[in-house]
Amino acid sequence: MTNQDPIGRLDHPRDGLRSGIQISNQTKFAVVFVIVNLHLLRNLSLPLYLLFYAPVALHVSNQFVVAFVNRSQNVKVGPVFVWLTLAGLGLLTSLAVISPSGAFSGLSRFLFSVPILLALYLYTDGLSDLKKHVHTYVVFFVIAAMTVPLQFFIGPVPWFADASTRAGLDRYSSLLGSLTSIGISVGAYAVLTQAFSPSRRWILVLLIALPAAVSLNKSAIANVALAALLLIYLNRASLSKLVLGLLGSVLLAGIAYSTLSSVQMRIDAVLISFGINHAGIANYDQSVSESLWDRIFLLPIENFEVLSHLGSPFVYLIGGGFGMASTALVPLADSIAPMAHNQFAEIVTVFGILGAVLAFGMLLIVLIRLHRLYKATRSDVIGAVSVAFLLLLANSFFANGTFYQPSAASVLFLAIFVSGMSVGSFENPLARQPPIRL
Repeated sequence: MTNQDPIGRLDHPRDGLRSGIQISNQTKFAVVFVIVNLHLLRNLSLPLYLLFYAPVALHVSNQFVVAFVNRSQNVKVGPVFVWLTLAGLGLLTSLAVISPSGAFSGLSRFLFSVPILLALYLYTDGLSDLKKHVHTYVVFFVIAAMTVPLQFFIGPVPWFADASTRAGLDRYSSLLGSLTSIGISVGAYAVLTQAFSPSRRWILVLLIALPAAVSLNKSAIANVALAALLLIYLNRASLSKLVLGLLGSVLLAGIAYSTLSSVQMRIDAVLISFGINHAGIANYDQSVSESLWDRIFLLPIENFEVLSHLGSPFVYLIGGGFGMASTALVPLADSIAPMAHNQFAEIVTVFGILGAVLAFGMLLIVLIRLHRLYKATRSDVIGAVSVAFLLLLANSFFANGTFYQPSAASVLFLAIFVSGMSVGSFENPLARQPPIRL
């Protein structure tokens, strides 16, 4: 380890190709991130997708084990151990409750996004690499989000999740996954634009926000609004740039709303759920308040009550297995409970009290470490990751899948990784930026 490289470089076996061409950390991480997040390609051809995913997952797993054996300072085994322990607990319980194929299906879905965490440990040698990785996150999300308005012109993409309707309008999914995937994670990715320069930041926020706003997703509207407020708070030290960025974004959004009838109708249809009525639009969907009540109380209670039907008091201690997550983790035939639509409740019913203590304890440690790291560095990147993590946790009260669905789990694993970084990883020029208090 040298003074020029505060974190220290991980000695990777065969860091480049046999020809001697060196591959940057940014490229190696981007390959892992994109392959994991392009999971919908399995709907086109599962064998073809696995031809890409399996070698990448095996490669980073092998490199991680080698790094651990070599006692690399980059690698933190604690979070990986927690995740593997939860997965093992879920598998053992599931084998006793549902079919073996369902149990292993749940295991594979729960662990599917873990290569991203391993890649962060393996391919991040300093703050510069970290910022480039965050750029990869945001750029991919922008491209994936754009697949929602693209379908206004080409119709539904057959290998995406099935489209539905809301208020008489077609509701399209995106390259990110299910109909709700974009709404759950849009706020976190909007906040991650803080890692970009101010001139690019607000353009990216707009490119992220508009597709989400026309996705007919209530959580997308709420997350965009919340992310905008948080970005204003994070950028309050640069008032002039903040005002210009906001004016430009509002102006462009206003032009899109006023000139594109499809955009206007979709935003108006979702706003009805927030109590803002529009003539000529009938939306019989639940109001926001009703939806919040269901997801915080009613649905988790219905999910939890199934544990009493499994015939053993030990299920409260070790959970009911992956079948408790319904079709989010297992095939329909192996679903044994209604979906909780609440990630925290799902953790309790899938992994029991033991698993919940382990998972929630890790999340608490991540929060504490992120707060301490931000106070010590005043880094825009750490501030953005911290706030994105908080948004993800907030969404976890109203949606499940935030710990394993690729676009959401990517944010979770980014926060876990960053929380393990040392203060010495941050270079002085960044530490001397104007402080922004969280």
